[in-house]
Amino acid sequence: MRLRSTLALLALLPFTASHAATTYTVTSTADSGAGSLRAAIQSLNANTAENNHTIAFAVGSGQTIQVLSNLPAIGRSG
Repeated sequence: MRLRSTLALLALLPFTASHAATTYTVTSTADSGAGSLRAAIQSLNANTAENNHTIAFAVGSGQTIQVLSNLPAIGRSG
């Protein structure tokens, strides 16, 4: 019985592992708009299909992101 339960759980692994995380890439130092940190956070928060996310930065060495107002909290509410 224990072996059967273990095999049943192992059979589910490919289905649970198929939910790949999404990476949101920041490509702009602007406060808002396409490629901004704000847009990445908003997109991440709107994604209800997945639980694991990554924000990657590709804005170049020595660049500073100037935010003009508070950024949204990271993570879905509820």
